[in-house]
Amino acid sequence: MGRFRKLLKGKGKDIKIGDETFTIYPLTGKHMGIIMNLGDKEKRNNAMIDLIVESLRQTDPNIIRDDVNELPANILTEIMKTIMEVNELDK
Repeated sequence: MGRFRKLLKGKGKDIKIGDETFTIYPLTGKHMGIIMNLGDKEKRNNAMIDLIVESLRQTDPNIIRDDVNELPANILTEIMKTIMEVNELDK
């Protein structure tokens, strides 16, 4: 465990997808490139999918991009809302 990992303790939020529950935790500095791409109109769609994949992998490391691409738009929207909230990017 890294020196600052404890800063993330207790900051996750559960989201239910079908019959599975995933806990979305704040992303770390290694994901800053993806987060920065949210501001680029040409890269935004890929960045959103990448954020969802990385966030869901915190619960299930076997999640792949194809899994996320199969999700309906309304579920993708709910996941993104949760990611934005947990990472305090909605302020």
